Amino acid sequence: WVSPDGVAYLYENSHNPPYWDPVGPEIFNTGVERKALHLVDFDGDGKVRDIFYAI
Repeated sequence: WVSPDGVAYLYENSHNPPYWDPVGPEIFNTGVERKALHLVDFDGDGKVRDIFYAI
């Protein structure tokens, strides 16, 4: 999950859909607002693994 100020947190899957445990470590801080970030599938394999910052 990415907060409005661009901090990303890794939330654990509780295996109790649709509930996600809302606690987790900070995995990165982009330093930009969330609305400026885009999730991107650069290699076309159907898995989004990249975050792209649009100026």
